[in-house]
Amino acid sequence: MITKFNALDVVTMSEVGERIKLRDSEAVKKWCVTNDVTVHKISNRDYVYRIDLEYTIGKPFVSDLKKKHPEQWKFLLKEILCNDALYYLFLANLGEARNDKALTAVKPANEKEKELYKKLIA
Repeated sequence: MITKFNALDVVTMSEVGERIKLRDSEAVKKWCVTNDVTVHKISNRDYVYRIDLEYTIGKPFVSDLKKKHPEQWKFLLKEILCNDALYYLFLANLGEARNDKALTAVKPANEKEKELYKKLIA
C-alpha cells in the first residue's frame, strides 16, 4: 500500500524494480525510459522521483476509473489516493481543472439568502 510521501522523494533503481516486479537493473532502467519516467543521476547512482513512478504505475487504473465512473471518477480517485500531490498531478496531466477551492467568495445579498447560507453551513 502506498502511503503519503513527499512529492520530491527519490527512489533507487532497485526500489523501482521491487515496485514493478523486475530484478535486472538494466530492465528496470529500460522500463523507466519506455514509460517516460525520467532517470536522474545523483552521486553516480540512478534514481527516479517517486511521484513520477507512482503516476506512471497508476495511469491505467485512472483510465479505467474514468471509463467505469465518468461522473464520479475524480471523487473516487481523491478517496483512493492518499497523496494530494499525486491526485493533482493526475488532474493536471489529464487536463482537468482543480475544483477543490472556490474562486470567489459568496456573499448573501439579502436576508433570505443569509438564512439559506446559515442553514447550508450548519
